[in-house]
Amino acid sequence: MSRRGLAALPSLVFVGLLIGCSSVSDPEEALGVAAQPIVEGTTTTGDPGVVPLLSGGRVYCTGTLVNALTVVTAAHCLQEARPDAIELPGGSTVRVATTLPYPEFDPISLANDIAVLVLEREVDPTLARPLMSGRLETFVGASLRLVGYGKATPDDRTPKKRTGDARIASLEATRLAVEPAPAGPCGGDSGGPAFLSLRDREVLVGVVSSGDPTCEGISNFTRIDAFLPWLVRQVASAEPHTQRTGGPCLGPRSCAEGSCLSPSDAPSRPYCTKPCTNDEACPSPMVCEDARCVHRGPSPGAIGARCSTDEECETARCGANGAEPAVCAKLCVEDITTCTAGSCVRDARHPGQSACLREPDVTAAAQGCTTGRPPPRGSSSILAASAFVVLALVRRLRRRVRSRAGS
Repeated sequence: MSRRGLAALPSLVFVGLLIGCSSVSDPEEALGVAAQPIVEGTTTTGDPGVVPLLSGGRVYCTGTLVNALTVVTAAHCLQEARPDAIELPGGSTVRVATTLPYPEFDPISLANDIAVLVLEREVDPTLARPLMSGRLETFVGASLRLVGYGKATPDDRTPKKRTGDARIASLEATRLAVEPAPAGPCGGDSGGPAFLSLRDREVLVGVVSSGDPTCEGISNFTRIDAFLPWLVRQVASAEPHTQRTGGPCLGPRSCAEGSCLSPSDAPSRPYCTKPCTNDEACPSPMVCEDARCVHRGPSPGAIGARCSTDEECETARCGANGAEPAVCAKLCVEDITTCTAGSCVRDARHPGQSACLREPDVTAAAQGCTTGRPPPRGSSSILAASAFVVLALVRRLRRRVRSRAGS
């Protein structure tokens, strides 16, 4: 943390970068910017759950352990540079197995700037920090504690962990504006945490996203509470040896048996699979293909898969065409976007927006059929037999009426 706030030059924000995030060996030198640590902060050996992200052996961003296998950071830290590993207290490193930016992250505006890293092996679970589970609306003006690995000088080659106090200035739907009190984040602190004291413990409420270029003014953090359902699902999916075959996973150690498979039609929605010899060896509705249990297409989260929320979908879009069941779909612009599946039509779940969706089955709807499936095998013979019985009863009733009329 440097003298006063996070350094994200407007021009850098425009190209989707923050100071301290680049694929070159020294991002600050390449950009001609002096990255600075938490301003008005102090060096600390505490907060072992706040870790530096390494790319090519160099510290370039910060993250927070939230369980034994996952780290929460900023999505922009995954853009130009990629984290190879994190560094633990004592200097040991743990390699990063998977990086998961939020599906709707916008590298230009930095909207939805949050991500999860999955580690190759478990670390001490006592290092993990809890996520904010409530809403932040009642905490405007509250004090925060910031932690990060920003540099102290432009020539500093050994960033140190620093901490300092700040204050919540205002809230947006997914962002948290923070003002120095007197500390604030700067380059290298990107992805680092803002902690709020609740009763007898601190909880993670924000992740460093962007700020003014002087590191002296308001800085922007991504709100944890705005993305809590997504974060909880990612963290739960990474819990070691807990996920059943067919369930979501975030690494090879997530699955109770077998391995973690990223399907080609939904690579960011991996699920647990296991070896098989036939369909009976797989849990329904999975099938055995290429000697492993897989979801019969589309895979969960893939375009065309049933859904109930946007977060379930690879495209972050759960749409519906009229009364049709909701499915994962692609956002489109009518008369401009070419849909590879279905047509660009109004999305009933997102007023004023369109998505690539199939046309409703008008014929089936007219016949009172809502499933669109063919009738069961043998149903035509059953219907014919039923009609014959009804006709025989009608004829018998007519004969009785005529008999009574003749008498």
